[in-house]
Amino acid sequence: MHTSTWVTQKTPDNWEKLCKDMFMRFVYYIKIFDIPAKLIINADQTGVCLIPAGNKTWAPTGSKQVNTFAKDEKVLLSINSHAAGEEMGILWTPGGDNHWSSLEAMQSWTDNVLVPYITRIKKDLALPLTQRAILLIDSWSVHRSEDYHNWMKDKHALIKIGYIPAGCAPSLS
Repeated sequence: MHTSTWVTQKTPDNWEKLCKDMFMRFVYYIKIFDIPAKLIINADQTGVCLIPAGNKTWAPTGSKQVNTFAKDEKVLLSINSHAAGEEMGILWTPGGDNHWSSLEAMQSWTDNVLVPYITRIKKDLALPLTQRAILLIDSWSVHRSEDYHNWMKDKHALIKIGYIPAGCAPSLS
């Protein structure tokens, strides 16, 4: 019997420099665009199995196809906060295998959680509609994809995306 495994991102040797460079870019954006703490948003997403299920079950001897219940059923769980220290809320979106890492899930999260939050903060702080915000996310492939970048530039150009360097998130915690 074997246990499943998965590849993890190795922390780069130069993680301190990468993180310092990221920090300095954010200092620049915050200063140049006068971005308040409540509009510096950190988001992290993960796929969560709501119904733990194995890959073994009982079936008659000789069965050609054996299905298990809820195998690989996941939801997108996104936990968000801003630099002023408040939690922005949690979003969950039902879906199948790897739904949580799709372009559609990112677009849904952006439109249904991030943008309404930014709009509310701009109103609460009496900021202009042209006020910029920063979104800090990890370097997951869908976050860095050309499709997501183009969509963000087209739909949400006032949100500057910054990335935690690949493999550095554990070191920043």
